[in-house]
Amino acid sequence: HEHGHFMDPVHFAVKFPRVTHFLATKNLFEVPILGRLAEWFGAIKLDRLNYKPSTIRKSLDVLKKGEYLGAFITGTTKQYRRDGTSMSPKRGIADIALRAVKNGIPIKISPVLLQGTRGMYEGGGRYFPFCRRLSMKVGETIDPSEFDSVDELTDAIWNSIQELK
Repeated sequence: HEHGHFMDPVHFAVKFPRVTHFLATKNLFEVPILGRLAEWFGAIKLDRLNYKPSTIRKSLDVLKKGEYLGAFITGTTKQYRRDGTSMSPKRGIADIALRAVKNGIPIKISPVLLQGTRGMYEGGGRYFPFCRRLSMKVGETIDPSEFDSVDELTDAIWNSIQELK
């Protein structure tokens, strides 16, 4: 996914009726109520500046069980950098996917675009956000075993999401 709002995992869960474990920034776990909810929903703590082996291990454990792993390819809700350029995709989900393949875990990647989440909470939407229009588009499934490098797979995921716009 591309990430427009901190509530995107909730929006995704409403539209996608399967339990999905999301990679979530460690900062979320530091907020008392949100941190507890993230743990309860099976989120995996991610330190974006210090990619930890425990994050990789927990992600692979989720995939080994045949469960779903969700990640936002830009790693942030910010759409643009301070200089006005678009955020670029991060390599983490592609790295995890290729590690899964290397460990014999059969997985597929479904690129997803959530649209409408950024504006849901502006104006009157702050009080009635679910009265706003939200759409979810799913791209062609990507087989990570067909890729040789993390960069190549990251580009394929990113390009698939961009085509959904």
